[in-house]
Amino acid sequence: MSLPKIKESQDLTISDLQRETSSVRKSLLILRLKKSARQQIKPHLFIHLHHKLSQLLMLQSIKSKYK
Repeated sequence: MSLPKIKESQDLTISDLQRETSSVRKSLLILRLKKSARQQIKPHLFIHLHHKLSQLLMLQSIKSKYK
């Protein structure tokens, strides 16, 4: 599974980016809770979600700056 590409998120509006950002943050929180409860998780998902979150935050700041 490759890392998410930024082109997939570039067409989103600012409100969609905010919703997607909160969704990714929620997923990261759930993964952290599962990890602390010693449940079986897929460690590569942390990297993928962090990567996607950073892309979304960057796009969000760019779009709000040049609005």
